[in-house]
Amino acid sequence: MQSSSLKDAQNIRRITEFNDVGLDPEASALVILSDVEVQVLDSENRILQREHKKHQKKIVISSVNEYMNVTHTAEQIVADSNGAVPRQKIGLVEQRLRELIRARADRSGSIREQDGSRKQSSAMRDVISKQRKPQAPPRHASEISKLSEYMEKLYDTNQDIQNEAAAQILELAQVSDNLVTISNNFALLNALKRLLQEKESRKTNLAQNIIFIFFCISH
Repeated sequence: MQSSSLKDAQNIRRITEFNDVGLDPEASALVILSDVEVQVLDSENRILQREHKKHQKKIVISSVNEYMNVTHTAEQIVADSNGAVPRQKIGLVEQRLRELIRARADRSGSIREQDGSRKQSSAMRDVISKQRKPQAPPRHASEISKLSEYMEKLYDTNQDIQNEAAAQILELAQVSDNLVTISNNFALLNALKRLLQEKESRKTNLAQNIIFIFFCISH
């Protein structure tokens, strides 16, 4: 007759059932996912109580890269799992290792891209900050209320006048309060793009000012 009291408990048995293999790219690890049943047994190995829970075991993989021997690593993981990963699941472990390699490569590429973008942004800000004044500076400080006047100058056939207008707009773009007004003026942005695409503007101060304007409104 089975006892209902845990006072008779003599042993604890743990039954682990493999579930899946997950990834933790940030930690460079595979995660073994299992369902675990813990049984409390009496002296005759009769179950007095049982509990179920999810279990995760993280396996950190060193040197995750495209040159890694996936088959050998998968075999080692299965062998070291003490039965947590069945031998017949070695194909799944290999698949997860390949996914981990791709995820780590994507993550590394993203970090390098972000670092490069930050360096480029920092360099661009340094260039702007070192400019004591815009190219072909206006006689008076630029005013956001005169933005339409500056835009009209961009259509002038005289490149000096165009450059003066771009310098005035750049001066406005370096003030954060003006960015929404400038970035929402699609006619202005189209005019700037048109000038930037013209061959005679590409290697001039006009092109430099326009590039700095777009830099300011995109950050």
